[in-house]
Amino acid sequence: PLAIAMARPGRPVLPWLWLGTVVLVGAMWRDPSFDRAVFSVRRCADGRWRFRWIRWAVVTVGLALALAWLYPRLLFRLPRERPVVWSLVLLLYPWLSAVPQTLVYRVFFYHRYRALWAADWVADLAAAIAFGFMHVVFLNVWAPVLSAAGGWIFARTYRQSRSVWASALEHALYGWTVMTIGWGAFFYHGSIATVRAWIGP
Repeated sequence: PLAIAMARPGRPVLPWLWLGTVVLVGAMWRDPSFDRAVFSVRRCADGRWRFRWIRWAVVTVGLALALAWLYPRLLFRLPRERPVVWSLVLLLYPWLSAVPQTLVYRVFFYHRYRALWAADWVADLAAAIAFGFMHVVFLNVWAPVLSAAGGWIFARTYRQSRSVWASALEHALYGWTVMTIGWGAFFYHGSIATVRAWIGP
């Protein structure tokens, strides 16, 4: 991430994520110890979604209030000023970003590195830190901090459910929230920049 941030500042970063996803998923797929059942849709319904929805609602209110206080001009800026880009981001974000990041920072991370930590919470914290650190490519403080907090939530969901889709769905939900409220301005060179590059100015 640091090399990408320094060598290609301000450029769309998702192609690097996609490349890394292909390489790491290929490595896992060739590993006979890899639990391919993580791709089972049935695991997504693990009985914890009521709590997850409540948590999301509380976080959403907190994020909206924080942005209104810190950066009021950014509040709902993307849907207000670029509704087409916003709509496409909502449509494509799960597949362009949430699923690949889930595969790298939850599925691969826990498959490859879970044995390094005895306690579940330490593994969750390590996954969150790794996920947050990846966001240094956006060259601001908020992207890694918010991502680390979200990464802890997504990591716990993946560890509890052992489901790609449960973690990716929750990741997408928070991503939609961030992009809609206005915090997406700090993640501009991800999904937003990619969509704008495709559809033009």
